[in-house]
Amino acid sequence: MNNITAGSLNIVSYINIIFIYLLIMPRIAWAKNIMNAYNVVKKGDVVYDTGGNLLGVSDGVFGRATATSDGSVHLTTDKWISGKVEKENDHWIIQSGCKVS
Repeated sequence: MNNITAGSLNIVSYINIIFIYLLIMPRIAWAKNIMNAYNVVKKGDVVYDTGGNLLGVSDGVFGRATATSDGSVHLTTDKWISGKVEKENDHWIIQSGCKVS
C-alpha cells in the first residue's frame, strides 16, 4: 500500500503527531472575569456570597475608592462589600478576598 507523502513525512505520521500532541497538550481553563465591585456593581444588581447565599441588592450607595483601598458598595440588607466580584449570569458573586461588613 502506498502512503501519500507530504514533504519527508507521510500523512499517517502527521496524524500520529497531531494525535500525540492532543493527548499531551495542557488543558486550558477559561479565565475568570474578576473585577472590583465598586467599578462594576450597579444599582439593582444582585450579589451572592461564595456559598450561593443572597447578600443583598445594590441600592446605589457607594463609598469612593482611594489610592490605598477598594471602594465599597452598599446593599439593601445594610451590608457593605468591598473587593473583587465575578459576574455570573444575571448576578454577582463575591470572591474570597472581598470584605463584607
